[in-house]
Parts: sequence; structure tokens; C-alpha cells
Amino acid sequence: MSTYKLKLTTEKESELVDITARVKRCVAADGTKDGICSVFSQSPDAGLSTSSAIAPVPSISVPIVDGRLMLGSGQGLFLAEASGPQDRSVLVTVY
Repeated sequence: MSTYKLKLTTEKESELVDITARVKRCVAADGTKDGICSVFSQSPDAGLSTSSAIAPVPSISVPIVDGRLMLGSGQGLFLAEASGPQDRSVLVTVY
């Protein structure tokens, strides 16, 4: 099990920031072939979502199969900012 801390700065009061590529790099760096990737927003006013149409939540778990995140077609991982601009931290745990 490994935990990575993603740091980012949002630019607008309300926005979606695509963090998919950064989370995929964490999974690749860990080397886990089959497992779970848990993504957690460390802020009460910035959540996570897999698309722009879904309400944000504090954490998301995504299966890892053959070293790849099993996101559906058109899905990604997004930080949903609600009171920016702010410095934000997101924890990515791979196990």
C-alpha cells in the first residue's frame, strides 16, 4: 500500500479540475496490478467526481485491473472546487 499527496491550486471560485492523469501516474508508480485506488479530498468545500454530471463526494474508490484504473467510457477523476481559488490537497492511496 502506498499513499501519494497531490497538491494543486484552483483558479476560479467554482471549477472542475481534471486530476485523472496525475492519479494514473500514482497507480503506475506504485506498480499494483490488481487492487483499489482510493482518492480523498482533504477539504470540506472541494469534493471529487467522476464526471461533470455527478455531485461531488469526499472520496472515490476505483478498481485497478492489469495496472489500469477501471474508469468507464467518458469518466475521469475531477476535483470539484466550491470556494476557490485555493491550494488543495488530494490523497491517493493504492492497495
